[in-house]
Amino acid sequence: MHQAALLGQALTDSRKFGWECSQQVKHNWETMTEAIQKHVGSLNRSYQRALREKAVAYVNSYGEFVEHHKIKATNGKGQETYYTAAKFVIATGERPRYLGIQGDKEYCITSDDLFSLPYCPGATLVVGASSVALECAGFLAGLGLEVTVMVSSQLLRGFDQEMAEKVASSMQQLGVRFLRKFVPVELQQLEKGSPGKLKVVAKSTEGTEMIEGLYNTVLLAIGRDSCTKKIGLEKIGVKVNEKTGKIPVNDVEQSSVPYVYAVGDVVEGQTELTPVAVQAGRLLARRLFGGRLEKCDYINAPTVVFTPLEYGCCGYAEEKAVEVYRKENLESFTVFSSSMWVCGPFGVVFCTRVRSTTLCSGLSSGQWPAETATPVTQRLSAVNWTIYLRSLFTRSSSVLRKRSLCSSTRSGPSSVPRFHRKMAAIQSHLQAPLLVLAPLPFPPRLQSFLHEVSNPSKSSRRAGISFFQIPLHLDILTSSHESQVFFFFFS
Repeated sequence: MHQAALLGQALTDSRKFGWECSQQVKHNWETMTEAIQKHVGSLNRSYQRALREKAVAYVNSYGEFVEHHKIKATNGKGQETYYTAAKFVIATGERPRYLGIQGDKEYCITSDDLFSLPYCPGATLVVGASSVALECAGFLAGLGLEVTVMVSSQLLRGFDQEMAEKVASSMQQLGVRFLRKFVPVELQQLEKGSPGKLKVVAKSTEGTEMIEGLYNTVLLAIGRDSCTKKIGLEKIGVKVNEKTGKIPVNDVEQSSVPYVYAVGDVVEGQTELTPVAVQAGRLLARRLFGGRLEKCDYINAPTVVFTPLEYGCCGYAEEKAVEVYRKENLESFTVFSSSMWVCGPFGVVFCTRVRSTTLCSGLSSGQWPAETATPVTQRLSAVNWTIYLRSLFTRSSSVLRKRSLCSSTRSGPSSVPRFHRKMAAIQSHLQAPLLVLAPLPFPPRLQSFLHEVSNPSKSSRRAGISFFQIPLHLDILTSSHESQVFFFFFS
């Protein structure tokens, strides 16, 4: 859906670049949702196929602990089967939360429903301020719909708030309306239909002010509830947060009961992202059955928010960094230029430095195809780089060079060993992964040098130096930089 909205914006922008459309371009909601469901179905089938290939038994039943090391599985026909095991992993996930007012489940939809909604939602009220809420609001607005976002407190809680306000400002420029410090208290259906018409009454969180509005659809994205209440955890003594339903675990995903582990959204205090859950589960399996020791790094999990002005971040937000390291130990600076949005993906770079530790957030204008973001994020996470910023791959590298956060070396066959030694020394000093970015396409005189750099010695690989060739655009490839290879180091 995000990609669909970006394509619509690109069609609009294309006219200013000389493209002439012979007829009015319209969006077909049914075609889009049908394609989404086919894609989701293909993913499910691929997972089932992978399980079969690995000889993993898939049991489509509802599981519930009945005693220690024993669960009861009930299928759709009510048939019960019992299983025993030495170890258990809880990965039941979460389900969308409702408002708790009359009519919310009858008249409202959730973000889960939106992907299979058989009709265009029309004028939509999005309730919530999470990444899911803003993503939904963003792509609905991108499809040309009237969108209002009702926010009870702050946008993108847990993310850097300066970046969150940049995201909101860009959405307002696209026509999204924000109602700050209000919560719905009453829902009334005025007309039935697909969509129908709803009247929403909201109350201020800071006083007695009341407002009301008319919408075709009300979409709730106010959080999710963990699916842990009816699976018998209390019967075996697993501690669960009574308020959130989440399971407290230690640094190896182990619950209060030693043989019960948990990964994913049900884990208390950890990042709620699918790739993070996958990585945590993969590392857990390796520790339990592969003799490995590596633990999941939840703090440095690269994250992308697919709002119209895309937001990528890694590590602590500035507010959290202040809390952890104290303000006097931090250096914070922001670079912003709206003119860059037209030229390339770079929009905003925010960076907080704690001695040799660098925490970064950033915004992209969405020039990269949306589907490339997830592989890039997973690749960065896989090698445990502690920086992810899509805009870092382009113009922002020159900005960071001015802040002495990266260096460069001249090309030439004789400089290859020196280049490796210099990087190894820096990596050893910082005790941090080292990422080398080589510009593509590169000048002819760089070809032999980059060939050597891309095939480093075993000693370099052991030192934790990673090499990655990516496009570096704009002023990075000017005459003053064309013979340089940039490398960035982060702890």
